[in-house]
Amino acid sequence: MRTLLLAMLLTAALALATTFQMYELGGPRHLVWVTINGQTENILAVLQEFWPNTVLFPVGGIYWLNTTNPTEARYTIFPAYAVSPWLPNGSLINVTFTRAEALFNVSGDLLKRVRWGMYTFIYNIATQEGTSPAEILQEQNPFVSYGLQVVLKEEPQKPILDCLSYVGNNSLPSFWSSPGTVWSRYHIPFKLYNVTCPGNTSYIDIIDVEYRWWYDGGSMLCLDWLWFRQREWYLSGGRYDIFGIYLPRWEALINQTEQLFSELFSESIKTTNQTLSQELSNEAIQLIYKLRAMESASDCVNFSGLPRNITAVVGGGHLRIYVDGQLIWTLNVSGVFISQPYSAVDWFGPSLMSGAYFYVDEPAMATAPLGSALLFIGNDSVVAPPKYATNLIYSIVYLVASTSFSWEGGLSVGPGETNETYVYVRPDVNATIYGRPARLPYMAIISLGWLRERYCPYGDLVLSGAYRRIGGSIEVLGPVSISCTEYPVRFILPNGSSVPVVARANSTVRLPPLAVDLGNGTRLVTAEVEVNATGPADVVVPVAQRLYRVEVETPVGVNATWAPAGAAIKLSTVTLPNGTRYVPIAPVAVNVTGPIAVAPRYERQYLVRLIAPANSTEEWADEGALFNVTLADPWIVGNGTMFSGLLVNGTGERSWRVVKPITLVAGYAEVYYWVSVETPVNRTAGWMPKGAVLAFPDVLDLGNGTRLVGPSVQRVVVEGPANVSVAYAERQYYVQIEGVEEWSGWADAGSALRLNSTVVDGVVYRPLEDVVVSRPGVYRPEFLASYAHEFRDLLGVPDPAASVELCGVRAGADLAGRAYVEAETDRLCAPALSAWPVSPYTLAAVAAAAAAAYAAIRRRR
Repeated sequence: MRTLLLAMLLTAALALATTFQMYELGGPRHLVWVTINGQTENILAVLQEFWPNTVLFPVGGIYWLNTTNPTEARYTIFPAYAVSPWLPNGSLINVTFTRAEALFNVSGDLLKRVRWGMYTFIYNIATQEGTSPAEILQEQNPFVSYGLQVVLKEEPQKPILDCLSYVGNNSLPSFWSSPGTVWSRYHIPFKLYNVTCPGNTSYIDIIDVEYRWWYDGGSMLCLDWLWFRQREWYLSGGRYDIFGIYLPRWEALINQTEQLFSELFSESIKTTNQTLSQELSNEAIQLIYKLRAMESASDCVNFSGLPRNITAVVGGGHLRIYVDGQLIWTLNVSGVFISQPYSAVDWFGPSLMSGAYFYVDEPAMATAPLGSALLFIGNDSVVAPPKYATNLIYSIVYLVASTSFSWEGGLSVGPGETNETYVYVRPDVNATIYGRPARLPYMAIISLGWLRERYCPYGDLVLSGAYRRIGGSIEVLGPVSISCTEYPVRFILPNGSSVPVVARANSTVRLPPLAVDLGNGTRLVTAEVEVNATGPADVVVPVAQRLYRVEVETPVGVNATWAPAGAAIKLSTVTLPNGTRYVPIAPVAVNVTGPIAVAPRYERQYLVRLIAPANSTEEWADEGALFNVTLADPWIVGNGTMFSGLLVNGTGERSWRVVKPITLVAGYAEVYYWVSVETPVNRTAGWMPKGAVLAFPDVLDLGNGTRLVGPSVQRVVVEGPANVSVAYAERQYYVQIEGVEEWSGWADAGSALRLNSTVVDGVVYRPLEDVVVSRPGVYRPEFLASYAHEFRDLLGVPDPAASVELCGVRAGADLAGRAYVEAETDRLCAPALSAWPVSPYTLAAVAAAAAAAYAAIRRRR
């Protein structure tokens, strides 16, 4: 943007070489001046073709153009969304940042949305042969552009304000228009400052990145990089400024030829190895070399589409230019971006302001909306619209356009005319961070990674309120709340050290009492502290107690402890692991008033261990003392055990001289146990030696025909106190069975003896019952005796008249001569038979025979 303005500077400088007077012509007309080398008629013809109401006339050798179109006469401002170096009251502020982002919304080809100003034609027709406006534009090939300008302050990063010195008010209006023009109502803080001072060796870099449309139809993305050394500028005494500030000795250069002046303002001044014109005086050459402190570089590249995002980032020794996310240029510079007021050491006046802009390299007027721009500045973590922004940047070239501004839409540029410079103050929004009130820039774009690292290094980030996510960042649109799921809590100890803790949000963190050593024999004990983790916190831990170091010199070294002031410390006995100890005897205690060291006298003692069967003991005894063993003999322990025959270390000694740690093992030769024995017949108890055997018989005869068999315990060995109870499995009686059957022997009480049937003398005896043994003695069981007999006489004839008797029971024979008898008895019985010698049947037969014989005899008779 800057390098293409050198021609205008040349014209201005040439005009200053001529003395002239300015006249007020009255009415709405305005004057602009131009030098003309002849061709007056051609110039007037071109002007009247495009601006019929213009008049060209000479004044003092210089031609002035009187026109009724005032916008054609202003060439000094263009619209921009810039970082304001002023507060609304006009006070200067120092603004620094490391990242600038310009977001553009451009309305297509801007070349079709502007009309070129009159100055372009006046200058060209005054210096060239062509007179056609189309030929002039084709030859001049002006461009329209939009882009981002950043001003870099290189190391050392001393603030610009430290070097600012007031130079004077801007006198630019008197050059470009007649007195009494509209400049008087702009009310802009347009004062010039020298930004150099002794000892400031840093560089100032002006970097412009812009997208250009040329008149011939070409378009490219371009970088202009201009820088100057502040020290050389200061040593040169400044320079002659187009705003009317006079540089000493510059008049000598002005009086030289136009070629000399062309060389002065051409690219040759930026090429330190190029030889300047030999026509220059040595003094002029020295002055020009001083001005070589300024250098520049340019580059243009093809770019597809209209750039929407131009970002400049400085850091790590480089300045990087990104366009729509692509890294396009990397410059080997470092420092910080600035935005400062108009500079008198700069070729172009206002170049120390950073911002997004719309630009023309020849004066022009917007005939349609050009677009809008948003600007964000900050660093890689947080960017936001500038706290103070302005809408115009002053330069040599004038773009007549209107501007409107809002923080949400940025700067919008279109037809019309805005001549006032405004300072816009960005609002801040309410925020709460960990519940504490704060303020955040409106529309700030904050990296979520930075938020987590800055506010929530532990746990997760919790956001709420008016914001929106943009990739890995958020944009603040209104009140927001920032909190975390975990917070670091740091407990600050009295010695300056700390105990870090990470706690869940809204949880309670407790720090127990700690001992803090101050290193001078003093120790502080902190109080227990409790804090609710509602955010990161540094908690100063109060002191609960002050302790002092107490050192005691002992026979085995120094023993140290800590005690509170005023405490009376009883000196401790020093005990060694080998059974030796040292007991303090003078002093035995100390009073603590501060750190103290004491060396007391000690008495040596030895540990005597007495290992006994049931009551082992340990005792400390003075060196050389007698230790007496006083164990009882015999010794009844009380748990049913009795020891007898005391032995100490296998001897009968009872006293031992203590000359070292000793262990005495006491034992008893004999051990007795209290044993209680209970049997069915008696109960006995008494002391019995260990190992004694108690035996119990298998059969215990109780007399009177009774005995016990099957003892529950047959043999007991005495190994300790015991209660022995002996029971027998069975009680038996001696039983005698008499009567029908004879048997005697031992039978279990309650048992039943089953008897067998038997036959004695033809009598069958069948037992009627079993014998239930309930006592010792004689049992006579009942039997059923039965007898059967068939009676016949001598002739073998059945005798129905016969009978049989058994155990007092008689039974007669039946008609067949058979007789059967039964009787209950507990003894043997003999059957008794009763029968006639002749059966009644025989008698009847004999009688019948006799009768028959008698009858026969009678019949014979």
